[in-house]
Amino acid sequence: RRLIRRHFSPFATSGGRDRESIFAFEFWGATRSATMIEDLRDLVGRGIRPEILWVDAGWYGKSRIGAEWANSDWPSQCGDWTMNAALHPQGMADVAAEARRNGLEFMLWFAPENIGAKSEAKRIHPDWILDPPGVGYALLDLGHPAAWQSTFDMISGYVGSLGLTCYRQDSNQGLDRHFALA
Repeated sequence: RRLIRRHFSPFATSGGRDRESIFAFEFWGATRSATMIEDLRDLVGRGIRPEILWVDAGWYGKSRIGAEWANSDWPSQCGDWTMNAALHPQGMADVAAEARRNGLEFMLWFAPENIGAKSEAKRIHPDWILDPPGVGYALLDLGHPAAWQSTFDMISGYVGSLGLTCYRQDSNQGLDRHFALA
């Protein structure tokens, strides 16, 4: 972050905080699309134009509506990468369109290898899952050809349908502690 801020951000060249030099504005994914649009319009109306609108975790599965990050069940929903229709009835296409109308790029959070306890993936494709006992989480076996292809197709689908211009992949698992990585 320091490298980007010092050498690549508009802050480094402008000599001060330029309201138009904000890189990203982030929404929690369990925020309703209508609220995201309203807040984005307010932000732009105040003269704040980030480069990217970033929607973070919580947009998928059956994550609780409007749950704050700390109280959310988002980790248990990882692996069910279907858009939460209760939160995003238009599949977030309306949010992406609003971002583009305001000259912003659009980014969506993914952690495709993470499989939460309530994920449908564990039930539907148990042969795609690496689930060591006593660890508390599972991983998608991206070495399994069908699992890899399904993941590729899912991400490609969102890139196409939402016009994603930036890809955000996260992995917040301690892989080295539970799997022999060769």
